[in-house]
This record gives sequence, structure tokens and C-alpha cells, in this order.
Amino acid sequence: MPSKDRGKPSSSSSSSSKQRERGKSSSSLKKRESSSRNPSSSSTGAKSKSSSSSSRPISSDQIREEEYQAWVQNSLTTHAGFLEPLIQSISSFLSLPLTKTLILILSLFILAHLYLPLFLIPHLASALTLVIPIQNTTRCLRSEIEGKGRKTDTGQWLVYWMVFCVLGWGRGWIAIFRPGWKGFYELGRSAGLVLVGGGWYGRAALRSEKSKALIEAEQREEAEQRKALDLEGDGKKKSKQSSDSKKDEKKKSGRGKMDKEKQGEKAKAK
Repeated sequence: MPSKDRGKPSSSSSSSSKQRERGKSSSSLKKRESSSRNPSSSSTGAKSKSSSSSSRPISSDQIREEEYQAWVQNSLTTHAGFLEPLIQSISSFLSLPLTKTLILILSLFILAHLYLPLFLIPHLASALTLVIPIQNTTRCLRSEIEGKGRKTDTGQWLVYWMVFCVLGWGRGWIAIFRPGWKGFYELGRSAGLVLVGGGWYGRAALRSEKSKALIEAEQREEAEQRKALDLEGDGKKKSKQSSDSKKDEKKKSGRGKMDKEKQGEKAKAK
């Protein structure tokens, strides 16, 4: 009998330990399920944020900036010639935009005219004023001959070569009659040819048209501004009406007091 009584507590303790283990395992499973559900909820939240940000309309300033960057890239491919890969690599290496890279290269080109000997300046300037224009002219003529139907910058290069010939005649005249002006003339000649042959005088810049997205954005912003002005006008009208009503109430209250005072004086006189 005593041996049987001793065996019963051991069985009860083992059953209680099993129940505890089962409770722990069930709680751990619940935690895993909750942790597995949380990433999905966070991903859905991120998707909703991204969808809300993407659903916002693009402003006209952003569209202008995108179109300007596209124009810079296009003019670089149509007017830079063999310098295009060099400009792209310098821009990526220095992490600068293309416009600042072009300004840096042109400033170095002008400084070279100021510090290099005079006999080297025509050879240096020919890289920008002769080789690149020949490349661009041949490309435009090839596209015109092939008849691809694309709008090219042939008119710009025709004007460029006319200016080039006139400035060449001026160079000869300076060399004969005013040799002391040669350095200043070479600097002005190079600057003028770069200006005439730049992308800012190309067809895309002179005959640029607004895109449909830009027109729609401007119309939307104008409508929003009109609505805001209308709301401001309504608020001002309401504030004026409320102030006028308050003034009228004050006047009425003042008149009531005056009438009461007069009635009191009459009663006293009687």
C-alpha cells in the first residue's frame, strides 16, 4: 500500500510538466505566426505609401527639369562630337551634372587661350571649332541624304561655316595689319564659333514646344490657384460680414442703453 501511494505523485508531476511544455510550444507557435504576419503588414504599408506617392501628380517644375535634362543630353549627343564620352566620364567621375561639366571644360578652354603660346592656340582651337563641326555637318548631311525624315541641324551648320569663313578672313587681316591683336582675336574667334555651334542654337532649342504633360500640369496648377484664390475671397467676405454684424449688434445695444437712460430720466422728472 505505501508503494502505490508513492507512485501516484510522480505520475501527476509528469502530466503537469507535459502540459507546461505544450503551453510553451503553443505560445512559441503563436509568436512565430504573429512575426510572420508582421512583415506582410509592413510590406502592405510600404506599398500603400509608394502607391500614394506615385498617385500624386507631377508638378510643372519637375516636368521642366526633366525636359531640360533630356535636352542637355540630346544636345550633347548632337553637338559634342568626339568629346561626348569624355564629358560623360568626367561628369560621372566628379559626380557633377552635365551643364556644370560643360562650363568647366569651356572655362579651361578659355584659360588655355590666355596662357598658351600664340602658335599653339590655332591648333588647340581647331579641336572644337573645326573637327567637331565637320563631324556634326557630315552626320546631318548623311541623315538628309538617307531621308530618314528626322529634323536635323543642317541650317545651323550652314550658318556656322559662313561665320567660320568670315572669321578666317579676319584672322588673315589681323596677321598682316595688326599682329599685336592676334591673341585677343583668337580668343574672340574661338568664343564666337563655340557660341554659334553650340546646342543652344540648335533646332531643339530654337523651335522647342511644350509637351502635353507640361501643358496639363500648368492647367492643373492654374485651376488650383484659382480655387485657392476663390476660397480666400470667400473667407474674407465671411469675415467682413461677421465683423459688420458685430458692429450692428454693438450699435443696437448702444441705442437700447440710450433709450433706457432716456426713459429713466423721464420717469424721474415726472
